Amino acid sequence: MKVLVTGAAGFIGSHVTNAMHEAGHDVYPIDNNFVENISYQRLREFLKVKPLLIDLLDYGDLHTLCMEEEFDAVYHFAGLGSVKESEEDPGFCCQSNIEIFANVLQACRHAGIKKVIHASSSSVYGDGMCSEYYENPTPVNVYGAAKKAAEVMAEVFCNEYNINVTSLRFFTVYGPWGRPDMAIWKFTESLVNGETLSLYNEGKYKRDFVYVDDVVSAVMRTADPSFDTSGIINVGSGKSVSLTYVVQKLVEILTHRKVYTQSAIDYLPSTGIDPESTQADLSEMVRLLKCLPHYSIEAGLERFVDWYLKTQKIPSGHRRI
Repeated sequence: MKVLVTGAAGFIGSHVTNAMHEAGHDVYPIDNNFVENISYQRLREFLKVKPLLIDLLDYGDLHTLCMEEEFDAVYHFAGLGSVKESEEDPGFCCQSNIEIFANVLQACRHAGIKKVIHASSSSVYGDGMCSEYYENPTPVNVYGAAKKAAEVMAEVFCNEYNINVTSLRFFTVYGPWGRPDMAIWKFTESLVNGETLSLYNEGKYKRDFVYVDDVVSAVMRTADPSFDTSGIINVGSGKSVSLTYVVQKLVEILTHRKVYTQSAIDYLPSTGIDPESTQADLSEMVRLLKCLPHYSIEAGLERFVDWYLKTQKIPSGHRRI
């Protein structure tokens, strides 16, 4: 299958690009952000297929690429993925998560591409029940609202132009080659460096953390030629754990590896823009993708720490494994 992957230098996009390449697909990765330190590191050390530099806000370049290459499917992972940055700049959040997606859908419409896999988010649910059957989710932040708007637009293009668009609602994805602003990376960095660690909502926030390899496995199920579903599918672990529990497990793992440095914990009030708890209903993931997550939070944290200690700077005196 000939596939276009947007956001290929990003966290999930880079993993999917590699998996597509290893599975023998003809993959065309594109991105417009190679400047950020982690994106450049992914590009240099992780990605097996180097992406083309294309700004998806420039519809002309995207349109030309899709018309010339005649892709069988588009996997759209480009966009701003930070809740905090979305609150700081709502306009850019909407531009990167709605306007860019509109360009992708329009290019697919004109090029006759009938299969689009879209990265949505559990942030769409807000504090509501995390099931695809929950008809009126109400996001509690700008990021979730933008993702919900993108899902509505996907439904319109599906109905009007017969494009099969699947929106995968990713829950809290973590693992190697993530972003330094993600919770598990930040916790690990603080615990290794002996820095004060901030836990909002006094550490009582609960999240459905899903390891990136499980996410990639779910995404790859959509590459099967028989998969022609439109709609929404949750991609998570199906389990919810508190941030306090995650920190406790990281302390255990880092202590065992002799790289833990005593760190203070600053228990802070709720942010006001984050849901209290998330936990994916995996009914549609099982029914449509026929897969279940493999990694427990404990196993996933072990794997993340192994990667972190091998690839990131750690204080002198700590041993690398």
